[in-house]
Amino acid sequence: MGPMVVLYEDYATFFSQHFDLSVPFKYSQYTFPMWGYGLVLLFLKKKYLVIIFQQIITYLTVIYFEYSFSDFLKYKKLFRFLLLISFPWYFFHTSIWPYSLGSNLLIIGIVSIFNYQKSNNKYLLFFSGFCFGIMLNLRSDYYYLILILFVFLLIYEGLKKKIKAILWITLWFSIIQTLLIPWGYYTYKRTGHYLQTSTNAGHVFFISLGQLPNNKWKITQEDNDSVMYTELRNHFPQKTPNSLAYEENKYLMKKWKDLVLESPTEYIKKCLFNCYRIFRTPFYIGNLETLTDIDNVNKNIIKEKLKKLLDNGKFIEIIRFLFFERGSIYLTTFFLNIFSISFFFVFIFYFIRSIFYKCVINDFLSLIILILIFYQNLMSIFVFYMPIYNSNLYLIYLLGIFYFQSKVLYKSKL
Repeated sequence: MGPMVVLYEDYATFFSQHFDLSVPFKYSQYTFPMWGYGLVLLFLKKKYLVIIFQQIITYLTVIYFEYSFSDFLKYKKLFRFLLLISFPWYFFHTSIWPYSLGSNLLIIGIVSIFNYQKSNNKYLLFFSGFCFGIMLNLRSDYYYLILILFVFLLIYEGLKKKIKAILWITLWFSIIQTLLIPWGYYTYKRTGHYLQTSTNAGHVFFISLGQLPNNKWKITQEDNDSVMYTELRNHFPQKTPNSLAYEENKYLMKKWKDLVLESPTEYIKKCLFNCYRIFRTPFYIGNLETLTDIDNVNKNIIKEKLKKLLDNGKFIEIIRFLFFERGSIYLTTFFLNIFSISFFFVFIFYFIRSIFYKCVINDFLSLIILILIFYQNLMSIFVFYMPIYNSNLYLIYLLGIFYFQSKVLYKSKL
């Protein structure tokens, strides 16, 4: 099914053996990754069934999203059209990975919070908590986002002195925590520690320093980074270290902090470089080469042919090659990237305009949009950049463009 999905096959076997802790894992560490996707693989054993399931959930998410927001936005038809051609969003869900279901549950949960605010229906809030709890069993990188949302909701309702609403929000958070209890119990049995997240944070933070080219630490952003494993072997000489195990995870987090404090200027360079990468490639546009028979050898042949045509100035043949022959894959990728970059800058434009017109002050939906987008981009800047992370929130970016634009139009008429 793919290199990443084998990590969840161990959990599928574990579930099929009735949670037997004596079942050995072949591919993954016992506490990484999160186990939720293993249930999907347990029931949907064929690749095409997993893709179909993900696409159904994605389609339902888009329907719920459009139903909840389109009525109070300007240019509803354009909003619906852009939803339909949201290529980065749909490409994101064509891979077999937990990010697909996790991002859908994130969007459904956020939309349900908004609908709760509109209708004051506490069951929508509880449904949101259920979605977030399941999401965190699929992936733990949004754990701290949920904590931020919890604090935000408490403050927002507390300022309005809505005591009952504060009670509902506390119950919402309790639902999320309750759904993490099985994982916490499982990790306690494995490590002796009650954990609510997976044990890969230290690994990710450490190799994230390798996202700066030619960095002074000589670290790379690869999972098998030699500097990281040298550190682990030196610190754990009595065993074969695993960067995803509990003790190694703790050590790598500490080592990351030490390296950053020793060389803060280098770390700032790394953060600035990640800023540049966000602007250059804000969204995942899909690996179109995997949908064709183009392998690395053929890719080099195609590049050489294109270079030869350019050198010889054969412009008619270049057009034929790019539009009608195998070079079209590069042209398609180019236009998709232009589309995603333009989309990102349009969001920034309307965000800046909304600040100028003071549209985001005391506005619940605006603040939720900004919390989500700032959280994700700050994580990409200060920790690890990958364009797939922004693709999680593609629909939120689209909503932000139209919502900020609607607010600006309303304000400008006053």
